[in-house]
Amino acid sequence: MNPDAPASAQEATKERLLARITSKLETPENQGGGTINLLRKGFSIPGARRPFKLLAYPPQDQHSARR
Repeated sequence: MNPDAPASAQEATKERLLARITSKLETPENQGGGTINLLRKGFSIPGARRPFKLLAYPPQDQHSARR
């Protein structure tokens, strides 16, 4: 969301994000929806530069944590 955008544009962006999250949560789990799938896989919005990631996994070994 662009912090310099007018308040109406920011509100529209918030509504668009919430609508997409809601639709992913309402989709059956076997079709890629649900809470766990949303957290693990994130979601995308047409027109966004990249998908939204909601979960960051920890490093798999100690070597990755030092970098």
